Amino acid sequence: MVPRPLKIGLSARLMHAPPRELGFRGKTLQYLEQSIAHWIMAHGAIVLMIPTLSANAEVSRRGISVRSYVRELDALVLQGGADVSPRSYGKQPIRADWAGDIVRDRYEMELMHEFMA
Repeated sequence: MVPRPLKIGLSARLMHAPPRELGFRGKTLQYLEQSIAHWIMAHGAIVLMIPTLSANAEVSRRGISVRSYVRELDALVLQGGADVSPRSYGKQPIRADWAGDIVRDRYEMELMHEFMA
């Protein structure tokens, strides 16, 4: 019998203000970086991107939560990219031109807490 491949959850990267020419004006994009997904798949696993979920989103009202993903997945990989916002650990940014992405920080911290629970 062939063992079931691992199902790996991959955190979404967020683009809050995509360039206008992409046609997503006023929308946030959630995406994954291809080489990370391919690297995981090269080791025989299935990759599933975990979208952000918020308390006031339609999907939350229908009973889908981060816990729903945790129950279906074997492991979590955080994509990386943006640095952690200083506000995530109770500090203010040193420079006003860089404040990090507090939305992504909260999303990834919730993922980590649920996967470790």
